[in-house]
Amino acid sequence: MTEEKVIYEQGDIRITNLRAIFGAKTYAISNIMSVTKKERTNLSAFLPVVIIVLGIAFISFAFFNEVINWIAIGFGVLMVVGGYFVAMLLKTEYFVEIGSASGEEQAYSSKSIVKVTDIVRAINQAIIEQG
Repeated sequence: MTEEKVIYEQGDIRITNLRAIFGAKTYAISNIMSVTKKERTNLSAFLPVVIIVLGIAFISFAFFNEVINWIAIGFGVLMVVGGYFVAMLLKTEYFVEIGSASGEEQAYSSKSIVKVTDIVRAINQAIIEQG
């Protein structure tokens, strides 16, 4: 019998040469046919672009008047900065997708591409060690 060797362990995730454990869900490495990294952006980028464009419009219109309207400029700058911060909140979510004879299943998700990449690499290593 093959001795179990830990390849990756962090929090409730543990990848060994025999099993991939994600909290309460366990996958036998021998049943895993493929593992891939997928990504999805949570929100549309439409909202921050609209906020930034409106902010730039406020600033532009303030300068085209005979008297510079500092309130409109300030409001425009706040909109541009606010739109930028909304855009920063649009985090991409990354997934570990495991393929087996029964189909594809999302095993884990995170906002950290590094963590998901490490998990995918560890599962691939476990598949290789299974031979």
